[in-house]
Amino acid sequence: MSFQDLTGMRFSRLVVKVRVANKVNKSGKPVAQWLCVCDCGNEKVVRSASLNNGSVRSCGCLRNETAAANARKFNVKHGLSNTRIYGIWAKML
Repeated sequence: MSFQDLTGMRFSRLVVKVRVANKVNKSGKPVAQWLCVCDCGNEKVVRSASLNNGSVRSCGCLRNETAAANARKFNVKHGLSNTRIYGIWAKML
């Protein structure tokens, strides 16, 4: 079985560095895996299908950045939590 050579190709934040040993899936078929380098510098082993279909776009740093941005965006209720009055109210509760 032949696999497409992905060496040097970019998939979102990942650049394919080298092919690593095949993984055998549950049905016994070999699955090509690639060692990729993320823009943040981390390395990650990823299956060919995950690269090609776009389900893996980074080493995990993209998810962390997105989660942090969403947390900052949605955790602000009114912007008055640093006021003296809010502190008094919170202590009364």
